[in-house]
Amino acid sequence: IVEQVCRGLGEAHRLGIIHRDLKPGNIYLCAYDSYADFVKVLDFGIARLVDGESDQHNLTKTGMVTGTPRYMSPEQCRAGVEITPSSDLYSLGCILYELLTGEPPYDAPGPAELLLKQLQATIPRVTSDELDPHESRLWSQAMLKLLAKKPRSRPRTEAEMRTLLKDTL
Repeated sequence: IVEQVCRGLGEAHRLGIIHRDLKPGNIYLCAYDSYADFVKVLDFGIARLVDGESDQHNLTKTGMVTGTPRYMSPEQCRAGVEITPSSDLYSLGCILYELLTGEPPYDAPGPAELLLKQLQATIPRVTSDELDPHESRLWSQAMLKLLAKKPRSRPRTEAEMRTLLKDTL
């Protein structure tokens, strides 16, 4: 499932589209061809088309924050900051964390507190009785990269993400 989400994001990114609201509710599983769990990435309603002409087109308007706080990248939590494909990969890191632990990396009573945690809180340690120590270490390393607060410390593309996860997929 994670690999298929990566492929879907990669295709969108190659077309110059950044999703900006990747969350479990926007990942749809269905039967298709020989796949029992074929992934469709849905709801590109707040996606941003990157045209390459000006960085101004990649910025959220002043005072505007867009996305679901529980899965938003730190840069999405700040209005007027450039959003890149690595922002979608951060969101995928939040989803991956939740897949492995049953809980999102950050929780808070309201959206403002969640945004603050996305910006400042350290990544909670992943522990799972269901994973053997080797798998747990590999997944934890991948998630630490995906959930890096600085975009340049994360994979920048779906291909980099898949390389990072190749031992765990």
